[in-house]
Amino acid sequence: MQLLGGPHRRGPPRRPPFSSAGGLMSSKAAEHHRNAAEHHEQAAKHHREAAKHHERGDHEKAAHHAHVAHGHHLHAMEHAEHAAKAHAQEHGEATE
Repeated sequence: MQLLGGPHRRGPPRRPPFSSAGGLMSSKAAEHHRNAAEHHEQAAKHHREAAKHHERGDHEKAAHHAHVAHGHHLHAMEHAEHAAKAHAQEHGEATE
């Protein structure tokens, strides 16, 4: 079983992992993906804490953790957006 291409792969041939400038693929994009993942993990941690506090009836602490989780979500989405923009910049085609 071939995972990367082969005779049954559809679409254009895969591009090598280099940018048009000749360097390796954007390390910035990779870093944004790692940062997004970390923020998603932190958000999940705070959502779990919020759930525990809700179950105990401590709504003030639950609200605090829910708010922190939302902040991590916003950071994760920002990093994901930057990673997508970097990808588009390297691989997208301008249309005018």
